[in-house]
Amino acid sequence: MDTVLSYLDYFQEALLTHKASRYDIKGRKLLELHEKYYLGDIGLRHAQLGYREGDISQVLEHIVYLELLSRGYTVNVGKLGDREIDFIAVKDNEKIYIQAAYLLESEQTINREFAPLLDIRDNYPKLVLSIDSFFCEDYQGVRRMNLMDFLLSGDDG
Repeated sequence: MDTVLSYLDYFQEALLTHKASRYDIKGRKLLELHEKYYLGDIGLRHAQLGYREGDISQVLEHIVYLELLSRGYTVNVGKLGDREIDFIAVKDNEKIYIQAAYLLESEQTINREFAPLLDIRDNYPKLVLSIDSFFCEDYQGVRRMNLMDFLLSGDDG
């Protein structure tokens, strides 16, 4: 296990990967286990695994993570009970919660993406990004935005 952790540290130093710690929203603390790693260049993933259409959601999540880093955010993965919030992005004492999804095509997907954000009991902005353009812009107080619009805007939701 120490060898794996050493290699992960080396990859981070070389900017091949980035580590996102888990943050317990209810307990308001960083967790020491189960962090997530994101590649610094999504092309490395494709070079190793090839393009796999079924992995589009993970690719979009990587893209959002890298964009948030480029905008100067500190990014963590949120934990709320047994559910995950894709990103808690913090910059200049401002926080935004973000879920990234491919399509909001079914009631099950809509619930999976919006429900964790609706359960967060603070007043920081909450945003769901997807490539849909026909889904509403506001869902029970949670903002929904097209992923391409978010990436091109340079604005933080």
